[in-house]
Amino acid sequence: MSGFNPYNNYNDGTGYGDYNDNSAGGFNSQDDGNNKQQRQNLTQTITPVTIRTIQSATQPTQEGPYEAFGMPLYYVSFIGIIREIDTSNSSSTMYKLEDGTEAITVRQWNNDGEQDIDETPFKSGEYVNVCATIREFNNKKQLQTQSIRKITDFNEVSYHFLSAVKAFVDHKNGRSSEGQETSSSLFVGDNESQKEGQQKASLGNVSLTDRLYSFIKVNGNSMVEGVPTQLMAQEFNLPLDKINANLTSLVDEGKIFATDDESLYLCV
Repeated sequence: MSGFNPYNNYNDGTGYGDYNDNSAGGFNSQDDGNNKQQRQNLTQTITPVTIRTIQSATQPTQEGPYEAFGMPLYYVSFIGIIREIDTSNSSSTMYKLEDGTEAITVRQWNNDGEQDIDETPFKSGEYVNVCATIREFNNKKQLQTQSIRKITDFNEVSYHFLSAVKAFVDHKNGRSSEGQETSSSLFVGDNESQKEGQQKASLGNVSLTDRLYSFIKVNGNSMVEGVPTQLMAQEFNLPLDKINANLTSLVDEGKIFATDDESLYLCV
């Protein structure tokens, strides 16, 4: 599996690269900063979807993300059953997946092309969870696969479809995936005050340590190599040293552990 790190390109609204934050000064400088932060928050969103949603997605603007039903799809996760496996290419394996809505083909790159052509990590008939981004190559829609994980608890299949329905309904009702209202107010000040009040009410007495644990637990399903500390710092808009201090507490309590290095964590 490739070592692609989706959190490295969170600096713009597309996930394609760095955002030019040069500003003209004055009030525009503050507005640009606020817009940039909003884009950073959006590009951290992984949307649970069905394969049909992916197939129906379009790209309204050339530099923007793909969208389905008006929903921006920066990163998508879906679950499907493997119907066909193609190992004719020594550098990668192609899997044809279907989930009852439609079918799609995903590519998993082999490590340095050393994998035995007759050996694949997954078998036909198995359910897998895929996290990917939608890209276009030679005028054809393709998935840039970031992780493929075998499903061992089949309750996760039902939970995923319920999550996909909830994401769609929340968007239709004008709510983000975090459950916050996305409709704008006529008065900017009123909208900001309302948003701040909602954030305080939703967080309540929940400590940063508990919020970090929940964040790792939720995102650990799609980031099988570990949830990066840099992503947590961006998500909570906090310095990295404060994030690391709270992560150390969770490690000491036996709730999480570091994977390959001290910057990737998963729940026990």
